[in-house]
Amino acid sequence: MHPAADVRWGENFVADIYNCLRNSQYWDSTLFIVTFDENGGIYDHVLPPSAVPPGDGVYQPNGSGSQVLFDFSLLGPRIPAILISPWIDPGIDSTQYQNTSILRFVQDLVSPTQTISLNQRDLNAPSFASAINRASPRTDCPTWIEGYGSSFDWPLGHVSGATKDSPITITSDSSNIPPSGAQVVISGVQGNTSANGQWIIKVTGLNTFELYDPSDGEPSNGISSGVFTQGQVSNATNTSPIVITTNASSPATGSQVFVSGVKGNTAANGTWTITQTGSDTFSLDGSNGSGSYTSGGTSQGTCQGTWTWPKLSTEDQPPMKFVVDLAKQYAEVLPGHPDSGKPITREFPTKAALAAYTRERYHAALAHYARTKQQQRS
Repeated sequence: MHPAADVRWGENFVADIYNCLRNSQYWDSTLFIVTFDENGGIYDHVLPPSAVPPGDGVYQPNGSGSQVLFDFSLLGPRIPAILISPWIDPGIDSTQYQNTSILRFVQDLVSPTQTISLNQRDLNAPSFASAINRASPRTDCPTWIEGYGSSFDWPLGHVSGATKDSPITITSDSSNIPPSGAQVVISGVQGNTSANGQWIIKVTGLNTFELYDPSDGEPSNGISSGVFTQGQVSNATNTSPIVITTNASSPATGSQVFVSGVKGNTAANGTWTITQTGSDTFSLDGSNGSGSYTSGGTSQGTCQGTWTWPKLSTEDQPPMKFVVDLAKQYAEVLPGHPDSGKPITREFPTKAALAAYTRERYHAALAHYARTKQQQRS
């Protein structure tokens, strides 16, 4: 949900957690807190307010040869927080909370008010306890929040590297890459062609991700480097197309190659799609010679290829493992279903499958409770 990424993935993630909690036996004793670790660089016209220092400040250079105490006596820019619970009425709470309010609330649950703390900051932080203001839980909370589904604008990225590792690591020209657990389709990679196909990914950096087999979760295995080696140019013919001779093996037909430093036939310089014409020669598709080759030049092959998310609903993507584990933990104790009282061993390949099973267990439990009440009355 961080700018400038697509926030809808984060909102779908929050919906997954809410749906799991809402349809569990623990809902009536749940406080679900959604907040952020920082403001994402968004401008805020409100100056950061003062706060009780935690008592563990640090000295830092001030640029003039001396040091000053940074005592953390200010809060940062404002961040949003959402408190979700059947024990909270709808509305806006204007209390100036802080991140350590979460600690204060938990500490007060396990010990008498303000008797335990980590430091002065969380000791003096306001607790969320005052927001829990009902005598009985609400019954009007939505039972299910739908995700965005296939209404996403599905991005496309270009591959600039595909390592010969296990798992293969893809480097993209875009930082707007899918989240871990999503499926992507990679095509057109030259050299390390084993990168092509449909994969579940694990994000490893701002614009890098690893590839895993969607059927069994096993890591991918590269077969050769996704970036071609550099070669020294020894000839660039004055023809159409120009034919390059190097001291290195020619990349495969369809590869992209960057040629630079050629003198004489300078039209050879640039980025080209090539056709292999020999073990150490290749032609530059669409090129026209501008003169006789005299000297110099290098050729550097680049990894080409694209990745895209399959145009599937997000409900067809695999659920994250911890969401499956949490749903199983909650569903195992729900009565009224043929699986009740048994470990849940079935697999859930998609979010839709997990959601359907969770709803099935939820409605079975409701029917069980209704039958139990009816028997008690009779």
